Amino acid sequence: MFEEPGKLVNGTLNWAAARRGDPNGSLIVVSFDLAEEVFDEVPQPDYGIGNYKLFVGVLKDCLCMICDRGGNCVDVWMMKEYGVKESWSKLVSMPYMPEMMPIDFSRSLCFLKYGGILMYFGNILVLYDLNEKTFKYPMLNDVRGCHEADVYLETLVSPNAYNGIGR
Repeated sequence: MFEEPGKLVNGTLNWAAARRGDPNGSLIVVSFDLAEEVFDEVPQPDYGIGNYKLFVGVLKDCLCMICDRGGNCVDVWMMKEYGVKESWSKLVSMPYMPEMMPIDFSRSLCFLKYGGILMYFGNILVLYDLNEKTFKYPMLNDVRGCHEADVYLETLVSPNAYNGIGR
């Protein structure tokens, strides 16, 4: 879970982290503002009662949280106004696919124009249609299993622009 790269939203990198010294092992969302070079904690939605695993994602240029309820369902939350706790809204509560066992990893990849979400469950790509509430499994020709998938976004900022000494 902590090997996931930071998710870029609103000029900040965001990722899940364990709160130091918390005996309950609760997770927080940490942000790093790239312009101001400061860390902060992002407020999270109220997930409700129960055991769950959290994953940070991005949908429609908004921070999202995937709340995996371990075999029951996966809730997808979206923060419509970055940094404002009250702007969290639950997009969908997706049931687990009938043939799937509980897994330790799920994340959203993108929100589709027609009203679907491309999700990544373990090593399976799944399209979930929000209107029909159905699952579809995209066929990938000449690929033996999907080992890693991510969304690519071009930028004019060079990853080599920072030389380690200063700006």
